[in-house]
Amino acid sequence: MEKIKAQAALSMGEEEAKIFETHIMMLEDPELTGDIVIVDGFQGIVILNPDIEEIETYKKKIQKYQEELDQLKILASCDTITKKGKRIYVAGNIGKPEDILRVIENGGDGVGMCGEMAGDETAIPTLVEYGLDEFSMSASSILSAKQQIMNL
Repeated sequence: MEKIKAQAALSMGEEEAKIFETHIMMLEDPELTGDIVIVDGFQGIVILNPDIEEIETYKKKIQKYQEELDQLKILASCDTITKKGKRIYVAGNIGKPEDILRVIENGGDGVGMCGEMAGDETAIPTLVEYGLDEFSMSASSILSAKQQIMNL
């Protein structure tokens, strides 16, 4: 169970991982709420006080999910090349600077950001320092952002 929590933390944002961990704890420790709860975020299902069969089913689902994550993590160090030999660059868009680490851990070829923050003059130096190499912003912000980046 600890390994699943650790993998969840790597593949999710910090807040999502905390929620996931809380749900797993509820499954492990019914004394927390007095009830056993299974929260299946993939299917949008909540099962309150599941029977033994449902618990066993979800234990198997968790194990299968962990195995799939382990297999996918192997791809983090691989180039993305089609069967026809074409190299495809897969970059990750981030919502906040801390997400850059997740893109790197998952083998992203680049890090991008779109939206208001990408064109925010106060954020640009930090984003460049963190390794952001792609910015997407409104057309009216492009020239000043380019100027600022070229002066860093």
